[in-house]
Amino acid sequence: MKVTLETSGGFAALPGLARPITIDTASLDAKAATELHSLIAESTFFELPPLIDTTQKGAADFFTHQLSIDDGSSIHTVRFTEPILNPFLQRLLTLIQAIIRTGK
Repeated sequence: MKVTLETSGGFAALPGLARPITIDTASLDAKAATELHSLIAESTFFELPPLIDTTQKGAADFFTHQLSIDDGSSIHTVRFTEPILNPFLQRLLTLIQAIIRTGK
């Protein structure tokens, strides 16, 4: 499974954040890969709409995330803004960001 995250926006938008980062679950340790697969299932990611916009009119400086997951048989992309109201999606994003930071 391949997971690609792209983040943009924020108070001090940094071009490096907007660069898409892809994680291949085959390259992760077994525990991280299992946790990631589990959170993808719990979040019902492949059933989420392509856009989840929770920003209020006039709001600024919030991050926007675009998450694409390729499970080998289909690819689904969801673009969502902060605040993230779906707790499963928030946990999924937090785990992906942790994997990106640690490389595991």
